[in-house]
Amino acid sequence: MKRIQSLDILRGFAMLGLVFMHAVEKVGYNSVVVNIFDQPWYIFAPLGLLMYFASWRGLFLIISGAGSAFSFQKAVEKGRSPHLILIRRIIFSILIFAFGVVIQFFFNPYTGLYYIFTGEFAGISWSELTWSDAVQIIAIGMFVSSIIHYCFLFFKKSSSHPLKWISIATFLVLMAFIFISKPYVIQVLLDKIGFTSIDPIWRYVESFSEGMRWMPLALLIGRQEPIFPYMATFFLGCAIGIALTHPKVSKKRTLLTGYGSGMMFILVAIFVGFFIDNFYVGTDIIPTDWFLYLGTGLQLWVITTFLWIFDFAKKSQKVTQYTKTIRKAGIISLTIFSLQALDFFPRWVLMKITGLDFLGNGGNLSIGNALLAGIVVLGFWIGIITLWSFVNFTLSIDWLFDIIRQLFSGQKINWKDPMQSREIIQNAEIIFERESANIEEG
Repeated sequence: MKRIQSLDILRGFAMLGLVFMHAVEKVGYNSVVVNIFDQPWYIFAPLGLLMYFASWRGLFLIISGAGSAFSFQKAVEKGRSPHLILIRRIIFSILIFAFGVVIQFFFNPYTGLYYIFTGEFAGISWSELTWSDAVQIIAIGMFVSSIIHYCFLFFKKSSSHPLKWISIATFLVLMAFIFISKPYVIQVLLDKIGFTSIDPIWRYVESFSEGMRWMPLALLIGRQEPIFPYMATFFLGCAIGIALTHPKVSKKRTLLTGYGSGMMFILVAIFVGFFIDNFYVGTDIIPTDWFLYLGTGLQLWVITTFLWIFDFAKKSQKVTQYTKTIRKAGIISLTIFSLQALDFFPRWVLMKITGLDFLGNGGNLSIGNALLAGIVVLGFWIGIITLWSFVNFTLSIDWLFDIIRQLFSGQKINWKDPMQSREIIQNAEIIFERESANIEEG
């Protein structure tokens, strides 16, 4: 099975890093995050890097956008009807969005299912509707980008190379528009509702109808990962995904474009930081503009490096064999994201062993205990992933959604392994092997 192996690996890294970081924050937020600037340099340096990488919320959206656009374009090039592809994607994105709302109610790593485990569940909090999170934004991104992609294919009735570059340019223009207009959009909307910040919205939500009324605003500019600015990173991923379908894609061109684009973002970050943001960092969930641009540039460098190592290098296939566990995590990324509350169990074990409050989400334990919790939770998830892979991740959330997708597509379902997980892990082939081989020969 041909795969962009670097995206599978990055997706797995992102999910494993997420469960590690959330465990650290739950146990030691006040010691790790709030007081990080008060630590001596030998503690501040590694923790600072850890927290910085944790701020890379856009990375998973770039990966998701790239995968979505790549699969759409490849499906059309294989002769599948763009009309049916669009209809199925719209339906699927609506289902994903609905599940994203369900996650906020029941699977939020800090509430919902976790409080059921602890016995503190006091019913549904409708204020959860005012949080915008990755799954919802990915669903909206898939919905919008699929329509845009379809329009180019349908109206031009072609999938020629020039059209691809027009599609890429369109997604890049949309990305730039969201990045640039973000502060103005936020200010206009806040002025309209009479707020000075988005934080007070949750106080006004005491019913489902109120939550639904405030949800659009939360999705646009709310907490976590709102459309402004994070849809920009999804569109950036779409541009990358379409570019990777070009028949003349090569290692040299990919590295030059990837590293060059990353450098452009970094230069813009320095300019904005110096003249506008005064290089202010802060600890807010949504970073300042210069910090966001810096992160996006470095993320492009990371993605480019992973493409180089795992998709274009001469020994890519051999090196990828050492990443099976990470790629397994990438296969069930939605499941891991949704079931983070399961970290209750390893934290409960730590509490029983040490007598310390590892179950509280207040984050009052020491840095050492917080890192210990992160390591134990990471090991716990690696164990679950390894064991679940023996039954091909049956009944996982990704398994269920893959079956739904195949039913929509009219495909015959292989009930033994509908996700083709064994094939992906054991027999993945490099999509760009032919191009890289040509380079080596030249």
